[in-house]
Amino acid sequence: MGTWGFQTFEGDSDCDYLGTLVQQIKRSIDKELAAMAKEVATGKIGRLDRTVVAAVAILSALAQKIPYTRHTVCKGEVRRWQDAYFAWFDRAMVSEQHSRKFQENAKKEFLRLLRLAYDENAE
Repeated sequence: MGTWGFQTFEGDSDCDYLGTLVQQIKRSIDKELAAMAKEVATGKIGRLDRTVVAAVAILSALAQKIPYTRHTVCKGEVRRWQDAYFAWFDRAMVSEQHSRKFQENAKKEFLRLLRLAYDENAE
């Protein structure tokens, strides 16, 4: 263990640090989706400015820049997030015009991360 190269993320400490950051982002997505699911279940939609799509975009940016990140997020996980997000979204959006634009952006961000995430069924 230790280091196996001279570049950033060619060592255990760098990769562990990145893994910790990714896990924090993933936990924030799960926490936010749980709150959103509760809103759907109760029919009481709270605020519309949710951070799920931003967190997905951050994971995508990390995976694009740092390939190691791709091994920390699986496609099944992203699909689960996407399904939960759009279950909430379909109930939360009020304006058709805004709804379509938000939906297009969210779909784009989830698709980008899906392309970068690893396929847990490929092994």
